[in-house]
Amino acid sequence: MLLYEQFHQPRLRVVVVTPGLSPGGAEIWLSTLVQRAVGVRYTALVHAGMSGDILGSTFAGVPICKSPGIDSGSIGDTTRDAVRQYGADLVVMWGLSPVSLFRHGLGVPTLHVSHSTGEAGEETNEGHRHYVDHIGDSACNYLAAVSRGAAKIFPERLTRRSKVHIVHNGSDVERVAPRFGPQWQRTSWGLPEEARVLLFNGRFNDGKRPDLLIDALQFLPDDWHLVLHGWGEMAASLRAKAATMPRSSLGTKSRVIFPLPGVRSLGDVLAASDVFCLPSKSEAFPLSVIEAWQAGVPVVASDLDFLREVETTYNAPQAAIRVPLQRPTAQDIAKAVLEAAESDPVDIEALQELALQQMSAAAMVGRWESLFFQLVTGWLSAGIYGVADLGQ
Repeated sequence: MLLYEQFHQPRLRVVVVTPGLSPGGAEIWLSTLVQRAVGVRYTALVHAGMSGDILGSTFAGVPICKSPGIDSGSIGDTTRDAVRQYGADLVVMWGLSPVSLFRHGLGVPTLHVSHSTGEAGEETNEGHRHYVDHIGDSACNYLAAVSRGAAKIFPERLTRRSKVHIVHNGSDVERVAPRFGPQWQRTSWGLPEEARVLLFNGRFNDGKRPDLLIDALQFLPDDWHLVLHGWGEMAASLRAKAATMPRSSLGTKSRVIFPLPGVRSLGDVLAASDVFCLPSKSEAFPLSVIEAWQAGVPVVASDLDFLREVETTYNAPQAAIRVPLQRPTAQDIAKAVLEAAESDPVDIEALQELALQQMSAAAMVGRWESLFFQLVTGWLSAGIYGVADLGQ
């Protein structure tokens, strides 16, 4: 090669297709990939219009192409137009049923990323078996997933032909860095220093089961308070249920607090919490748990497969105090919360160090960008040498 400009770095062009831009874990994953990109330039984002666009401003000026309809034809046409107008070396899709355009080709390789678990014992809101069969029937050239459980969303007839590349999730450590500190946060909630705080962070829907945490308060000492930091269709019913709770002997206004949810920063909320709880029916690799680990907050969670995957992959200590995946009771959760509050600080610090190193935004972006380059290289090599997938 002859002389080239100093500091020049070729960047892979990627177009991403997403169901929506609400502040869920997969959408924040995508926002993090864009904001922290090093070797990749995201040329366009295709928004299928299946949810709001609250996170639109976090995509660092990447053009957002909204599909006029949620049918596969409209999404496919919008994707084709985005590739032609903005250019792409790779198209990445997640959370959508098979798009016919991908089956017929875009002229560039396509990658389907699974953020939903296919574990038989776990249940998604959409009706687990139907959801897995429908969404996992991929028409893309390559398959990837954020965990072993998420890889199971793809049917065996596909995984026999193509490897599912597993890339663990990560979260921006700046999101868990406190701005003002735990005392400031507790004061803003009206909590005295001696109060104990149980935190839920995420969507208020039946799959996450936040209502069980209100029930669990009845079986916890009355110095425990619950912070429900989130949004969703259960918000009104959760507020109504919380209003029936007796007050604490500490004199606080309520034992259940509903702060306005933040998208960009959780640091003060996590710093002010004693235990984080996620009693979900189903999770692939939730960012909310990663963020709790990064902040050094003990975790209570359903007995989900991704926890075992973390423990075995990274030789980690117990990743969470488990409650039964199927029908956990309020007593189960209360007992686990008290156990988590007494967790060995050495284990909590080990999980924190693991999450800060292996599950940071930088580490995650590095893993995904390396995979993107590997897949595009394999695609180009197949046209020259007949090698189908260098990643096999």
